[in-house]
Amino acid sequence: MLTISEEIVEKVWQAAKDWSDDDMGKIVGEMSDDQPLLMAYLVSVGEELLNDVEEELLFFFGLLIWKMLMEAENDEKELPEMTEGQLAAAEERNANMMNFFDDSVTPEMRNQLNQILADYNQPNLLNFVVEVVVEALEDGDIRMESYGPMILYLKVIIDALDN
Repeated sequence: MLTISEEIVEKVWQAAKDWSDDDMGKIVGEMSDDQPLLMAYLVSVGEELLNDVEEELLFFFGLLIWKMLMEAENDEKELPEMTEGQLAAAEERNANMMNFFDDSVTPEMRNQLNQILADYNQPNLLNFVVEVVVEALEDGDIRMESYGPMILYLKVIIDALDN
């Protein structure tokens, strides 16, 4: 898959800020039709770890990842539907990622994630994920214990869809 550009990330992020409730409903419906496994993953993953606000943010950020990938693929071809095998493989590859997260947001945390970004096929998507999750943490929208799992769940989505 093509590496998603910073321009596409920014374009979708800015557009999302203006989405109405009707827009969101239509986009969620499109994602549900195009990626039913992604939809199921987003509504079920982390339900024991995340509170309601964190679950909503995870869903929204996951939706944005899908929309960014769709935007990039729109000019090339249709984004293939994620399979259970791709999802399981992405979860397995990321199983040890929780070791990169400590109990507090520190410069070391950013450095650890930058190491992951260095050789990653979708650095702009992963950078977006890190930025929005850190911002949500700093704004008090998510708890510290949810920081690592949220990044992990979103990275799994990127990895599963990036084939």
